Amino acid sequence: MNSQIRGSNPKACVIIQRAIKKYISLLASLPSFPYNKLLFTYGNINSFNKTEKCNNDANNKLRESIIGAIINQQVPSDYYCYSRRWLSMKTQIHKFIRKIHNENQNGIIEKIQCIHMGGRSANNDFKFIINDKHTYLVEFKFNVSSVTDCPQFVSLGTPSTYLDIPFESWFYDNYLPLIAKFNDGSDEGVMKIPDKDTYLKYVGNNEADCMATFKHLYKNNSKFNAHCKIIDKRSIKEFIQLSNLNIEKLSQKLIESQKDKHYMCYKDGTFYYDVVHSGLYTISNVVNKENMNIICRTISGHTLEVKLRFKNGCGLLFPAFQIKQRVPFIKELQNICKEKEIAPVPRLKKDILSLLNEHGIVY
Repeated sequence: MNSQIRGSNPKACVIIQRAIKKYISLLASLPSFPYNKLLFTYGNINSFNKTEKCNNDANNKLRESIIGAIINQQVPSDYYCYSRRWLSMKTQIHKFIRKIHNENQNGIIEKIQCIHMGGRSANNDFKFIINDKHTYLVEFKFNVSSVTDCPQFVSLGTPSTYLDIPFESWFYDNYLPLIAKFNDGSDEGVMKIPDKDTYLKYVGNNEADCMATFKHLYKNNSKFNAHCKIIDKRSIKEFIQLSNLNIEKLSQKLIESQKDKHYMCYKDGTFYYDVVHSGLYTISNVVNKENMNIICRTISGHTLEVKLRFKNGCGLLFPAFQIKQRVPFIKELQNICKEKEIAPVPRLKKDILSLLNEHGIVY
């Protein structure tokens, strides 16, 4: 059809092409603006596109800053005048804020302030203050429409805090030497491990000078990368079976860090509001240990999956607990609906979960 239009009216086609080029040029010429120690341009809206996992941390910083800049009215008005994507983002964000406020206070919004709370020591990404008196602690989740779709609803560093055996020390003694013994015949083989005190001081960070050689090789040598993954999986599986979880201490941390938290989920151009059942925060017992996971039951009857993993390079840096609700498969959820005489049963998993939540049914 396009070829027919070009053939029948080439002049009109040229005019349209010129208009498109002019519009693209106009978008590219929109002024940059500073916010949250970053300098933004029109193209930063692309951070809300799906990207490679390795770029997610950098893009998440951009996404959270864009959300804050829009709420705090720091985006030049021309962005909304000439860009449908920026205008749609603004519309969706304010729709989310109305949702969170109306569900909890049912009041008129006259003023909004966004305070960034990100960082390893923070339990939330944002604090929204509405009308100078209503405060909402908000965590942003990208590419999901609900918290149950997330790899975790909380990540806790220094996992040894909640275990009867200190994992970092155990790993240093038993498995870091095995990682260091890697030798593929190149000059990069067989590395010197740092002294234990230095290792224990810095292994919980995203980056550590004492592990820089390991991290460089991990990024640039596929054989070493595969070697680390094998050691990582074997070591954690062994440790999970050896150690015991302090469910009282972990429950207390979950209650403290997750209390009154609201979730701002984003997927395919839409923001979704979600909360986590408060009963997920108090663990009653450990049900099973499987692979790298500790499976727990909560006082509400829900199932938690507590995964132990290194978050920055397998077997290298930032050991942490990755915690999420374990949700049954869709057939199991459909059977729960039938048992509870809930009809009709939706086809989509997220709709079934929403329906079960509305009925207060544990799954």
